[in-house]
Amino acid sequence: MDYSRKNHYLKFKSIDDDWVYIEDFLTGETWEVRREIADFLRALNGKTDPYKINEEFSQEFVDELLDDFDEEGWLYSGQRLMSGGIGTALFTLWIPDVKIWHRIVAKIWNSLLMLLCLPVFIIGVSILVRGNFPYVDHGTNLGLCYLVGLVPGLMLHELSHAAACLSDVRGNVFEFGIMIRYFLPGAYVVLDSEKIRNRFKKAQIFAAGIEMNLLLAGIFLILLKFGWLDCTLLIYAALLNGILAAFNLALIGPLDGMKIFSELLGVENIVDKAKKLIFDNEAKKILRKRGINGRAAIASCYIIVGFQLLLPLVLILNVISIMGLFN
Repeated sequence: MDYSRKNHYLKFKSIDDDWVYIEDFLTGETWEVRREIADFLRALNGKTDPYKINEEFSQEFVDELLDDFDEEGWLYSGQRLMSGGIGTALFTLWIPDVKIWHRIVAKIWNSLLMLLCLPVFIIGVSILVRGNFPYVDHGTNLGLCYLVGLVPGLMLHELSHAAACLSDVRGNVFEFGIMIRYFLPGAYVVLDSEKIRNRFKKAQIFAAGIEMNLLLAGIFLILLKFGWLDCTLLIYAALLNGILAAFNLALIGPLDGMKIFSELLGVENIVDKAKKLIFDNEAKKILRKRGINGRAAIASCYIIVGFQLLLPLVLILNVISIMGLFN
């Protein structure tokens, strides 16, 4: 039997012995509640009978609490399919109840990822370039190539972000799922790295997905050496993961490359600031007076803003290429 479950986006922080601060990670709404009520809410995990959580609470009081929690949006609705706007839909696959073993697995995953991604990728590329592998042709079609390359590429990309975040005790993961965005398939993860103060660690969390795509590309190319699978399938799968890695490195607002760049520089809302500077002639005059460094800063802003124009172009090309599979 499924019982009431708290909204998994709620964050709890103690104020003192009697009061607890609650924040909804998605909406930013905050509340202050008494500790016994917060403890009761935190215990609602969907498996525990709410009437047995606190023996001092009567059945009528628990009923009132559950009604109040539901009105406040503190309970999980159970809805896995959500709309994210025009052309966007999300389906939740995993809502983790993070335990110590999750963090142990995540730490091992992330350590191996950082250690192996570049060596495996380089070895795979060298095998392809040298051509010293048996050519196997099973007549594989491009549709299957896309399936084999993109599904693990997209899913493991996001799970690697989650693993990198959970590898730090201050990181948390709220949700993982699949989505359709701008009518294209994808995956997503909702994580919280706010308490992680180390900029390089946060940058690596954003880089983990790219590392996974490079690792997968290398693995697909290394498999060429064994002659087990169709060469076209493996090369296309590797190419798709290479494209995913390169695309996510681009300095485009929602992509990993921009997040990495922003973390390393310690600058937030870098796209908005770049746009503002481009149209601020006085600011540009001041920067030009600083010589080569000032001019480089201006050029960087133009490059960052220019990159933003690539996203819709790439999406259009992806749609055209996917449609071509069915012709």
